[in-house]
Amino acid sequence: MISSDGQMVYFGISKADMQANKSERNIFRIPALGGTLQQVTKEAGNETDLQSTKDGRIIFTYNDQVWIMNADGSNRQAITTGANTYSTLKVSPDGKKILFSRDVKTRSTTKDIYPDLEKANAKIIDNLMYRHWANWEDENVSHIFIADLINNTVSNEKDIMEGEAFDCPQQPEGGPEDIIWSPDSKSIYYVCKKKIGKDYSLSTNTDIYVYDVASGNTTDFTTAMKGYDTSPVFSGDGKSIAWLSMATDGYEADKNDIILYRFATQQTYNLTKSWDGTVNSFRFSADNSKIYFTADIKGTVQLFELTIPQDPTKSNTSFARQIT
Repeated sequence: MISSDGQMVYFGISKADMQANKSERNIFRIPALGGTLQQVTKEAGNETDLQSTKDGRIIFTYNDQVWIMNADGSNRQAITTGANTYSTLKVSPDGKKILFSRDVKTRSTTKDIYPDLEKANAKIIDNLMYRHWANWEDENVSHIFIADLINNTVSNEKDIMEGEAFDCPQQPEGGPEDIIWSPDSKSIYYVCKKKIGKDYSLSTNTDIYVYDVASGNTTDFTTAMKGYDTSPVFSGDGKSIAWLSMATDGYEADKNDIILYRFATQQTYNLTKSWDGTVNSFRFSADNSKIYFTADIKGTVQLFELTIPQDPTKSNTSFARQIT
């Protein structure tokens, strides 16, 4: 994470304790232009989801709660307490709201169905998808919540996926890249595969949904695209949004392309359609004229630079250049 003033880079370092069979993660920082590495946190436990506030402080999650501290780690305090948990924390650009994810129960357990069998630990499975890779599905799904953030207080929490039996972040490998704020703080863009059972297990068609904070309405932003749509990112000027996309539903090994959408023209472009590779991740340049992305090349992960053409319909391999 880069601090709000652009002067510091914050990151976590985990140290493994082989005897205890666990790791300890602490936060460090270093000047963006180089300098002395400083350890910011030393408390036992893992700090995650770091965000830099407009006034230069750091907001983060720790022990499933929301905390805040000064940029150097001092004046550390919890701003939420209780049984509710918080993860995948993101502060809105205007600093007035936060979004986070939390598990929500949407299915009945064996004990719910047979309350007289209190000691039963069996699971009733009558449909796919009951396991994804090494992760077993249960009665809970991960939902996105929004809340007001006023004077270091979190209030008015709202489940923006209420009543839905779907996960965001995606399971089992989704993370913070699945959820972003719009630059004006008026909308939330999130990745979700809104299918259940066998349909879910056979499909690779995730979509990017847009939740309007004022109205509470949700729309499917990528309904015309039939493969994985993931990792939405806004340009710095807010005029464009880009994401990773696969073309074919059900083809899990398909190529990942960078798709660009310009709000002024309402046009969508595949920037890497003619580039012979698959993209891992990407970011816009500070002046929004380029996109930097990583991709696997000859058993290594390398960095590439893509100049965004004025007319993206003429995009070709000459716009992508390997720089590492």
